Amino acid sequence: MEIDFVADFEGVASLLFIVVNNEALGEAYPLHHSKFKVDEKALIYGVQYFEELANRFSH
Repeated sequence: MEIDFVADFEGVASLLFIVVNNEALGEAYPLHHSKFKVDEKALIYGVQYFEELANRFSH
């Protein structure tokens, strides 16, 4: 999977959020809410993004 946020954010101050809750399962609570649950399937996308980012800047 190729994610190219680097090109989109190049030269501008940027902030990225990786959402890890699942609205489709009725689990859309704010981060510090007692019912907040992490959809662990979403974490792989964050890992892939930061892996791609590290690879781009290490060469």
